[in-house]
Amino acid sequence: MSVMLMLRDAHSPLRAFLESELPHTGRLREAYRAALPAGMAVVTPQAPLGEPPKWSVLATAIDCRLRLALTSGEQPLRGIEDGIAAASKALSTAPDIAAAVAGSGRDLLALLKSLAGQHHPEDRNRPLQRDPETEDRLARACYGAALFKGVGHCADPTVSRLLRHVAHPHLTLDELLAGVEDYEARDTSELTAVAATALAPLLQTTTPQQITLAPAFPAGGGHDGLEGDWLADGLLIDVHATIRPEQLPLSDIHHLATCLLLDRDDELGITGVGWYSARAGALIHFEAAEFLRLLGARHTLHNLRRHLTQLWNRPTPAPRPLPQPPTHPPASAKAEPATLPLPRPRRLQITHGERHYELTLTPDPAGTCQASAIVLSPGGEILSHFTTTVEITDLEPLGRLIHLASQEAPQHTPSPATRKSAPPRNGQSWSNEELDQLRSSSAQGVEPDVIARLLGRSERSIAFKLHQLRLAPFPTDHVKPPAAPAPASPPAYTVEEVRRTHPRAYERWTPEEAARLRQRHDQGASIGELAQEFGRNEGAIISRLGLRPPTS
Repeated sequence: MSVMLMLRDAHSPLRAFLESELPHTGRLREAYRAALPAGMAVVTPQAPLGEPPKWSVLATAIDCRLRLALTSGEQPLRGIEDGIAAASKALSTAPDIAAAVAGSGRDLLALLKSLAGQHHPEDRNRPLQRDPETEDRLARACYGAALFKGVGHCADPTVSRLLRHVAHPHLTLDELLAGVEDYEARDTSELTAVAATALAPLLQTTTPQQITLAPAFPAGGGHDGLEGDWLADGLLIDVHATIRPEQLPLSDIHHLATCLLLDRDDELGITGVGWYSARAGALIHFEAAEFLRLLGARHTLHNLRRHLTQLWNRPTPAPRPLPQPPTHPPASAKAEPATLPLPRPRRLQITHGERHYELTLTPDPAGTCQASAIVLSPGGEILSHFTTTVEITDLEPLGRLIHLASQEAPQHTPSPATRKSAPPRNGQSWSNEELDQLRSSSAQGVEPDVIARLLGRSERSIAFKLHQLRLAPFPTDHVKPPAAPAPASPPAYTVEEVRRTHPRAYERWTPEEAARLRQRHDQGASIGELAQEFGRNEGAIISRLGLRPPTS
């Protein structure tokens, strides 16, 4: 299991370790926000009216542009070769298009190497930003690099933006660069100008050889580790391109803290950690000891690393055996149970109390079935999950066994009075403490109905306050729409027809795919972009993220 998945799982041993050893995330957020520049201006892409910015591509483009300014050699260009290879493999049935895309990719690599050489990052006295013509070409080349990197990151490369909207048999590098919209190139150039001032102190005190891009943090114990963004002379930095730099999600804090703790033998020599907000031009960092103190650490960094190592090596406890169901003598008139094949994967969903439960059954011709169950919180966070393979004929006995076990588990049902009681703080003015808790909960991705229960207010009150604070769009779902006529019967369709538009429709989500979806959403990718990238419809993306669907 990857460390990223464990950070997403609220009940994983890693999450329990972090919440126990580093509990005061709110205190770190306060220090982070206090360090943000007063009256900071946030650069936003000026997309044409009605066209949503391509957030994920823009974020990768500025990341590539800054990497070219920080260090030299092959480091800034990693990932493009993976995109070229993935594109060639995905287009194996269209060799003419594959050849054109691969040729454009190789030409792009050559161009970037040439531009990187002209950049002379070793001369820290040269301005980070180049003349307007060179800067425009750099911005377009970095946008092209972002498109190729997107192919490598896509579970199904054929739905990536490059292969879906750009590739054709006669594609050239010049056409690829000319296809970058002016506002997209201008956005990267503007963020480069911001970085020229914001990163000047860092560039003046480091050499290219002192900067490592994408430092790796192996986990050990058979787990996939993590990767950082920059390591500049002992300062570990994660880069954000969000338009809301004042927000610091829990996932970002846990990611940086885990990277710090995974450097067990201090091989990287990390002395400080922090974040660079590319759109605000704010580099906020803390010494490692101060970072841990703000988080409420009770142990030294050395001991925390040692305890985390022990966590990886700890054997997984064996599950407690379930009580045996009562045995019944077989009826003589009954024959052997017939195998009931499932024609296609089945997905069952229920909501009980505050939790959402999903069970997916995927049969195979051998008569077995992969059963995957997942439990989600109201905010869409994974609380528990399992995947196993069973005989199809064993499903009913196993269901009886699980039902029997549930009868012995303690049940808790809130009293009717508790369920129907009015929110105690409804109609009262908001205190500063409540507003801080509202901002913090929203930044962590907590759903409005959960925040409402925490603050003792109605969900409608929470939704409109979030909109008032510019933390959420206008809550149209709390405005009663006019009565609509009864819809006509939907047209019949087949899975094959749906998959012509959405190649991975109705397929089971892998844990890695679900984790990457959440990460891409946190980076600001729109629902439409995610639907194209993951080959599914927008409804599936919204459901998987645990978001409230828009009202029609």
